[in-house]
Amino acid sequence: MAGKRRSGRGRKRPIYRKIYIMADFEGIAGFLEWDDYDETSPKRHRLRTFLSNEVNAAATACFESGVEEVLVWDSHGPFGNCNNIYLELLHPDVQVIQGNKGLPSFYPMLDGGFDAGMYIGMHAMEGTPHAVVPHTKVVLNGHELGEGGMFLAMCSYLRVPVVFISGDAAAVDEVLALAPGIEHVKTKWAFGPYAARTRTPAKSRELIYDGVRKALSRRVKAPTWDIRPPYVFRVGDQEIRGDDLWDLYNNRVLSGVKWSDQSVEPQRSQVWALRKNRPVRYN
Repeated sequence: MAGKRRSGRGRKRPIYRKIYIMADFEGIAGFLEWDDYDETSPKRHRLRTFLSNEVNAAATACFESGVEEVLVWDSHGPFGNCNNIYLELLHPDVQVIQGNKGLPSFYPMLDGGFDAGMYIGMHAMEGTPHAVVPHTKVVLNGHELGEGGMFLAMCSYLRVPVVFISGDAAAVDEVLALAPGIEHVKTKWAFGPYAARTRTPAKSRELIYDGVRKALSRRVKAPTWDIRPPYVFRVGDQEIRGDDLWDLYNNRVLSGVKWSDQSVEPQRSQVWALRKNRPVRYN
């Protein structure tokens, strides 16, 4: 069952067999502006290739470090699809969660059975200066968190250490402020929301691969964020509090989401084709 916590008993040394990777788009090398203007543009195709290769660098490093199972959540969804990673560019043993409607929860299938979490393509939170397209912010126990910080919080609640992160330098710094010592790669340094000094995709892949290998070779357990109940989210003037962070976030903070929705309607591509009286194309 997703969201189940692991035992609090520690290990003599970390052994990583099962890894959960959250993958987002805006933090990868070369991403400089919103990508939701045209789903089929050649520019977006290039960026999807960059993303896929960064995820693959991390996954390949996992398997070459002795990891037995890697589950990737393709979490970016400007078109409501969360379908960005090209599967054919990934290590054959990776499993990937894609799609949006019908997901059982945010952080689908993440639970205490994972030995570690990783985040690829992380962007900074809303309001962050010198960050590429910063967006999304929650306030938890008085801490302002972006998507990377909230992933760290949830992994820490489940007692799953986050061992590696990569993305926009501002986003990486946000997470390191909460849990110093996490192995990381900064893919770019932003001047503002649409301009940055970026690494090349090839160099980012190389550094991500090396960083993951280093993270998984450590002899000490990776740090987690020591955040404790009661958990209190502030949403506008309202406080949402409780002791079960998984339930609190998925069912009260994200109360407008219908998890595990099984209703079926035409896909956007099908609707578009019908309106244009053209055959449906599947890419």
